[in-house]
Amino acid sequence: MKIRILLLLFFLVAMIIIWGILRSGRKQPDILLITLDTTRLDHLSCYGYKRKTSPNLDLLAEEGQRFENAIAVSSWTLPAHASLFTGLFPATHGARYSEEGEISLNAAIPDLGEEIYGWFLTNRLPEEALTLAEALRAAGYATGGIGAGPWLEPIFGLAQGFDFYDSDIRSVAGRRADRVNALAVPFIRKNADRPFFLFLNYFDPHAPFEPPPAFTFKFFPENKTKDMADDPVLAEAFAIARYDAEIFYMDMQIGLIFDELKNLGLYKDTCIIVMGDHGEHFGEHGLSGHGYSLFEKAVRAPLIIKWPGGWKALSSNKEMCQQVDIMPTILQRLGVELPRTLEGAPLGEVSHPVVCELYKSAGNIKKKGDRFDRHLKALYDGRYKLIRSSKQEDPDAGLFDLSVDPDEKEDLSKVKPGLAESLQSQLEQWERTLQAPLPAGPVESIDRKTEEQLKALGYAD
Repeated sequence: MKIRILLLLFFLVAMIIIWGILRSGRKQPDILLITLDTTRLDHLSCYGYKRKTSPNLDLLAEEGQRFENAIAVSSWTLPAHASLFTGLFPATHGARYSEEGEISLNAAIPDLGEEIYGWFLTNRLPEEALTLAEALRAAGYATGGIGAGPWLEPIFGLAQGFDFYDSDIRSVAGRRADRVNALAVPFIRKNADRPFFLFLNYFDPHAPFEPPPAFTFKFFPENKTKDMADDPVLAEAFAIARYDAEIFYMDMQIGLIFDELKNLGLYKDTCIIVMGDHGEHFGEHGLSGHGYSLFEKAVRAPLIIKWPGGWKALSSNKEMCQQVDIMPTILQRLGVELPRTLEGAPLGEVSHPVVCELYKSAGNIKKKGDRFDRHLKALYDGRYKLIRSSKQEDPDAGLFDLSVDPDEKEDLSKVKPGLAESLQSQLEQWERTLQAPLPAGPVESIDRKTEEQLKALGYAD
């Protein structure tokens, strides 16, 4: 009996040692891709914000690289994530607002109210698009995705290529970070012995700004709330404080994921990419929210990368880059051949024009007014930025010198007409070089939950 027990113990120890050797000798690292919804770069302490909103991301930035010039491809969630997953610009992948869109937000979440959300028509990401998850699954990775915001629902096409995908959203307010973690941790533990790609979307900083009760007054004195009814400035300050508290809570939950990776011995050899999908307006240019403009507050995005052991950091963190550059960066680092269809490029080799796109939505027009009855595109060229509108005399368009006017208050298009024309020509040239848009086919291959919701709403037979 003692011999059998000793043999069993020896076998268990040997298996643990062998597992450790195999694990340490793996050629491919795990990939953790995190998106921070509606998170402004200038509200993260690792980017110099006055409040300590992001202690865990601060540490990640110290261990890795914090990029200074990441620009979102659009100012709202769906096109930004579609570009992140495909390496294609919105003009090509087509997952964006469209007056002839296939589907509205009502189709993803029932009972929202047709009066508002039925007007937000979009196209889904076409199945013809090759996604990062599909490419990594073909390379032997276990693929998992967890969404927290309504535009991450499978009906919009972002679930392509994931072995496991969960985005069970019941409200436009999404779900909190702890619910994302409750699904992420089991996936990590289940796949700890093989390469995995895990995508996590955290939605907390998105309006309405309602952090968990324990965090509501993290950055605002509770005794001042009684004065807000007669003080709109104080009321706005409280809203921003709650936004910051949402970021702090999200950061805390992200830190728990990092702790789980460390406890499993996976952290060192995991490539961790954290990127914002877009920003948020707090009154700048007379705007609140996002998805209405291409000003800096809406499109300047945080980007932090911790490279795994054996991967060299980039020589500079100043390069201008976008969501379209993340997929080629990951594939190149893994030694996977880059698809010829990619419009982005690996970080360190980005040469494509930096362009943002925003297409008009009947929902925005109906909700906010005729100011938003236009399409916008923005082009960056060194210190200058051109925002072009499809209508004339648009307050949300112009030529700006970001080196001296980072808040985009002075339109230079009439002062420097030659430069404005040159950037306009560059933008038109970029449009001509894009590949043909992917076909916007019918909504297919949706999950059972979404199919039941569509039937209830009359979208499916």
